[in-house]
Amino acid sequence: MTKSLRGAANIKKFNDEREQQALALIKSELAKCKKHKMVFRSLGALAEYLGAITNIHRTTLMRNPRYKSLLAEHSGIPETQWAAVRDEDAPPEVLRARMLALKLENSNLQDKLKRLETYIQRKEEVPALSAPAEGVLPAPGGSNADYLAFVDTAMALTALLERLKDSMVINFERKSIVDLSARTSQRVVIGPERATAYLEWLQQQKHLLLGLADGNQ
Repeated sequence: MTKSLRGAANIKKFNDEREQQALALIKSELAKCKKHKMVFRSLGALAEYLGAITNIHRTTLMRNPRYKSLLAEHSGIPETQWAAVRDEDAPPEVLRARMLALKLENSNLQDKLKRLETYIQRKEEVPALSAPAEGVLPAPGGSNADYLAFVDTAMALTALLERLKDSMVINFERKSIVDLSARTSQRVVIGPERATAYLEWLQQQKHLLLGLADGNQ
């Protein structure tokens, strides 16, 4: 355990000493740049130049906070303004970071778009009941509760007809519900005097008409 801690301490000491040497070298080269009034269009261009002279890779110069701070100070660009550097002037590392941020933002937007599409699809799958047409329940002066009760009954009847669609069908022309399995004289189950209001309502609910055959017998 002691050897491990001692080894870690030695590694840290070595890295610190190497960083101090690099900082001194960077400061020296920056001083020369200032003396010769050398101008660089961006931090990336300055890092490229220093990397060739100091043998410190330009990526290291841009990623190490202490190195990059020296470059920014020399260039007169505060750290708070690094993000304001134009794309055409930014070094590849900055451009890659910006690209990654945009990809992440795009991914989040795609996820949000998919959620919205799912919500829309769910809402569209739930049939919205049309308002009653004139002459259909509720009668003038009737309450909304009357209409809701009518709709509940109509939905129940529609479900029953859907279950019995092989034999029980609707004749919209005669405004009646007929049983195809019965004898001709007994096929009318509900005539126009009782079925008219329901059938007028049903014709407004087009999504409920699927599968309900029109019996003209």
